[in-house]
Amino acid sequence: MKGFLKTCWYEFLSLFVVKKVRYKVTGHCIKCGKCCQDIRIKDADNEKDFKLTQFFFPMYRRFVIKGKDENGDLILGCTLQNDDGTCSVYEKRPRLCRNFPKKYIYFNGILQDGCGFKVEPEKKFEDYL
Repeated sequence: MKGFLKTCWYEFLSLFVVKKVRYKVTGHCIKCGKCCQDIRIKDADNEKDFKLTQFFFPMYRRFVIKGKDENGDLILGCTLQNDDGTCSVYEKRPRLCRNFPKKYIYFNGILQDGCGFKVEPEKKFEDYL
């Protein structure tokens, strides 16, 4: 519950940020399946909160906890992935999967090595000077 409240609080605070750094996602999917086995959920730092999310949102039951990243956030993996990295329920996948990756994000996202997508700042540092 703590992680859920923390996420809500940060979302509320983000409404008051004057200038957000926007990153663009370029490239294309090469169907490697790495994104399905290394799902990072920001501000989800304990199993109890994730189990609560799974209770209220059954579509998250397809994901299992694989560990934690260097920030202590959970790393999830999908249980519905085929051996070749493709999705076994592609036509019925949840919105989280359908929207990945978004065209623009507002934090410095990290994508897996070898993925066909890249994350880069929309504006270079020099453009702000």
